[in-house]
Amino acid sequence: MEQHPGWVSFKCKKDGDGCKFWYWDEEYIDLLIARNLLDVRTLLARVETGDENRDDAMSNCMEAGKNEVCKL
Repeated sequence: MEQHPGWVSFKCKKDGDGCKFWYWDEEYIDLLIARNLLDVRTLLARVETGDENRDDAMSNCMEAGKNEVCKL
């Protein structure tokens, strides 16, 4: 975001066209966990090992997965 360089958010591709889907990264991860759409153990393992690809994996999962569990 221009106002917050380096901050990560997720939003609908149709933003401004009736879609109000928008979350900061941590809020979105919490939502996925609450809906059992995110494999938390795998996410924690990646964070603990410092896996540099976890943000890319998260983005790819969100675009492709919709109702599938995201295994990062």
